[in-house]
Amino acid sequence: MKKLLFIPLLLTAFAFVTGYTYTKDQLMDPAALAKVLNDAKAKKPVVLNVGSVDDIKTAINVGPASIKLGIDKMNAAFPKIKKDQSIVIYCGCCALEHCENIPPALKLLKEKGYKKVKVLNIPVGIGEDWKSKGYPMK
Repeated sequence: MKKLLFIPLLLTAFAFVTGYTYTKDQLMDPAALAKVLNDAKAKKPVVLNVGSVDDIKTAINVGPASIKLGIDKMNAAFPKIKKDQSIVIYCGCCALEHCENIPPALKLLKEKGYKKVKVLNIPVGIGEDWKSKGYPMK
């Protein structure tokens, strides 16, 4: 009986460690961001690279948000970002569902009062979901 009670607990812990679920409203499609970045007349969001991959056009590279240095760099960038600005965060070093950098970055942005935050939906990685499509890089 004790083993049966342990299994749901183990599965819950495994889901917590390996993945984070995002709502549809939190996600931004790469094609949509590329379109905005390529449109000279469009108002650009602040793009934060919270991983260790190449920079998308206009991105501020703060580095991995899963380590203290990345969080410190995010905190240093905040005075330059207005609370009402749109922000898109991405990592892209791995599949979004396994990313360790997006959840702490998203949490910090919410704690700092940023409400217009989107997560770039990168299901595989920056190479496959951005570069291979010819989307703009720095």
